[in-house]
Amino acid sequence: MMFLRPGTFALTLLLSLLTALGPLSMDMYLPSLPAISEALGAPIAQVQLTISSYLIGFAVGQMIYGPISDRYGRRPVILIALVVNCIAAVICALTQSIGALTAARFVQ
Repeated sequence: MMFLRPGTFALTLLLSLLTALGPLSMDMYLPSLPAISEALGAPIAQVQLTISSYLIGFAVGQMIYGPISDRYGRRPVILIALVVNCIAAVICALTQSIGALTAARFVQ
């Protein structure tokens, strides 16, 4: 894309939004823990495990996506990662069990 050349505002904005995606998905999630516990009928301790699952998945994802992006380039890896994140977010929204939520948060 021509408007995403190095040094352009569009590229800076895109990279800023991608960088903010991880912290934003955590900050928006934390206040909903009691409601998730109630909706799924799970103890709050199990719901809190979804936070650990997300952070472990975040760390593992960096170890996986880093070498892959060195091999195939950043653009395809970012696009695939965004698709996987969106699919996992939909699964999180639709799940009816704490186990599936924990697994989806790991993938997310």
